[in-house]
Amino acid sequence: MIALIDCNNFFCSVERTFHAGLSHKPVCVLSSNDGCVVALSQEAKDLGIKRGVPLFKIKNIVERNDVKIFSSNMYLYATMSKRISHILRESVSKVESYSIDECFCYLNGYDALFDMEGYMRSIADKKESWVKARFTLPTLKTWKELNGFACIDTSEIIQKQRLCTSRSFGDMVSDLPSLKASVASFADSCANKLRGQDSLAGSVTVFVMSNRFRKDLPQYFNYHTVYFPIATADTLEIADTAISALCQIFKKGILYKKSGVILRDISNAQVIQQHLFDTIKNRSKRMSLMKTIDTLNQNYGLKKIHLAVEGPSQQAWHCKSEFCSGNYMSNVNELLTIHI
Repeated sequence: MIALIDCNNFFCSVERTFHAGLSHKPVCVLSSNDGCVVALSQEAKDLGIKRGVPLFKIKNIVERNDVKIFSSNMYLYATMSKRISHILRESVSKVESYSIDECFCYLNGYDALFDMEGYMRSIADKKESWVKARFTLPTLKTWKELNGFACIDTSEIIQKQRLCTSRSFGDMVSDLPSLKASVASFADSCANKLRGQDSLAGSVTVFVMSNRFRKDLPQYFNYHTVYFPIATADTLEIADTAISALCQIFKKGILYKKSGVILRDISNAQVIQQHLFDTIKNRSKRMSLMKTIDTLNQNYGLKKIHLAVEGPSQQAWHCKSEFCSGNYMSNVNELLTIHI
């Protein structure tokens, strides 16, 4: 038997865990740059707030009803997600994470507590109209499968052929050093994702764009792609190549609102096509270094070790997070303070 664990209003629930006074009060969590509502409590839904609505459109509702607003704190949410998975593993044989707020649990030994086969046979014997009236689409698909109608695509899942990291800037920037810092940071994130799935990238694309909503300003969009001689997951190589690509498309006099890095031609890290004139020596040692950095960042906090070109933690291109809560589970300087 397999159980699906889905945490209710996860982002809001995490914030409430560290802010006990918010129980039964409306809470909303915003997207990057504090733009739109991406998560909301039931109390916020009852006020008519919808997921995806821009913050400025619900300003009056927020002020009238004392709705608590939070910026997305993905590192805190990811840390709590890992904690939940750890707790579940103490009770079940296997846990597979599906998303940050969902996971599958294998309930070996629990089958005797519930006659699943008998229950599904009773469902299969019902009419389709009866199932539609009482259950949601997944159960309807299960009913169809039990009655011989294929609803699940069993074709082979193809490996992703690209990874992308991009952000709109908190404030527009015009200087090359700021753009280099953003591109290096995004390249670092892409490389980390690449190593996480044991893959290599054959090319990197960098793009930049101005603010398309500011028609009073000069508009600009451009991109440049560079192919690696050998597929790689090396942050240093990817970031250096991405910055070189950026320099090819940088244009003075433009106020940039967004940049991004895309890794393409992704392949399995276990199969590497060597190159006779490879300019990077000791690739195996470089990859060992990357894995060590990944481990340190996992244990001591995101971006604890990062590229020098990324610069300080607060820059104009960083996303706005005016309402961000602390990293209560990973930063000793942000631990909760209890006043007695």
